[in-house]
Amino acid sequence: MGGRKIRVRLYYVSTDGTKLTAVDHEVAYGDGMSAQAQEIVNAQLQPAVAPLVSAIPAGTRLRAVYLNEKGEAYVDLSKEASSAHTGGSQDELLTVYSIVNALTSNLPAVTAVQLLIDGKEVETLAGHIDLRQPLAKNVDIVSE
Repeated sequence: MGGRKIRVRLYYVSTDGTKLTAVDHEVAYGDGMSAQAQEIVNAQLQPAVAPLVSAIPAGTRLRAVYLNEKGEAYVDLSKEASSAHTGGSQDELLTVYSIVNALTSNLPAVTAVQLLIDGKEVETLAGHIDLRQPLAKNVDIVSE
């Protein structure tokens, strides 16, 4: 029972630790945009297989994904996204944009992503990146 799969781009920490690197990955086909968004985020949250390194704190779980008519996705993560974060502005940038870019690159209808923690809006994950507004894709943080 393999089911349908689609190829998506997921984002991991680059070898020098300063950017994200895009990796093609297969995920289950989701019926509808919201279901597909959940599949993509769940795949992004999985522990990375060496030599890849995940930008997401270990233990982080997806609670829900909401999409609105303006193309904004709201990704509700468990508290580990913030409480287990290593800190540092660069690490926080990589964490945030691994999720933002995974959704905006793979789902053209998604124009911006706002991260929530335990169902609530938060100012930041680790004190650096303003999460009070949905964020657009950031291609500058992705290495070639």
